Amino acid sequence: MFIKFNCFAEGNTESTEICLFQGIRFNKIGFAVLSTEHIRHDYLLPMDRSTYDNFLKMLEKSIAASTNIVEVTGGNVYRVVKGSFLNVKEAKTASFGIKILDEK
Repeated sequence: MFIKFNCFAEGNTESTEICLFQGIRFNKIGFAVLSTEHIRHDYLLPMDRSTYDNFLKMLEKSIAASTNIVEVTGGNVYRVVKGSFLNVKEAKTASFGIKILDEK
């Protein structure tokens, strides 16, 4: 499944990316860490545990429906060097969602 999102990167530049979804996990400091085929970058989504649990349910439904591409909505995604983190104060927690763009 591919995942589309607007992201902020180095120098606070904004761009739209479409990546191959490979996994997601929640870290201790309040970010979902989205893994893609980009081996040098992680994508951070600032959210609380409850939002993460809801986001996971939406991802699971998308995968079960054999969706080709989904879009992340509702907040800012940050592209960072793999293994690094943002200052939590700089990132606003958001209510992220998934919008299905295409189903098989």
